[in-house]
Amino acid sequence: MLDVGANIGTHSIYYSEFGYVHCFEPNDIAFECLTYNMRNANASLYHVAVGAESGYISMTTPENGNYGAVYTQPHGEIPVITIDSMQLDACDFIKIDVEGDEVAALLGGTETIKKFKPIMCIESNPCTLVRKGLSANDLIAAIHLLGYTTKQRVPLDISCDLLCFPPGR
Repeated sequence: MLDVGANIGTHSIYYSEFGYVHCFEPNDIAFECLTYNMRNANASLYHVAVGAESGYISMTTPENGNYGAVYTQPHGEIPVITIDSMQLDACDFIKIDVEGDEVAALLGGTETIKKFKPIMCIESNPCTLVRKGLSANDLIAAIHLLGYTTKQRVPLDISCDLLCFPPGR
């Protein structure tokens, strides 16, 4: 399993009860909490961002101080990797919550997703996507290009939380 945008590990710790989890979190404060929370878990932790291509970014905290909504900006000192660069042996499930960079994370994982066809849970919202010049429809189109179907809990103008199923499931 992959937890892309693991934050402090609230999902990761649960996922680790079912199998091995790769947790990705670029935010220094969140990563420190993640490291503590996952200290006895069946997981590997990566203090990196996940994107469409390798490189470096910086992190920006919103004016309201919400550390759960920290987002990336181009150029910086924080490494960015792609899911495909992990060269995984298996992948059954991917959770992505990266404050507007969901499409970039998917693009960097296209080969892995096509190979293993994991179920995906993608959390986003309209304002984080707009900050990146995208819309909920852009995110859904990127998922559909991978051959996936999507189910959503609430209208897209409120939230873009998607459960994504590969072909045949």
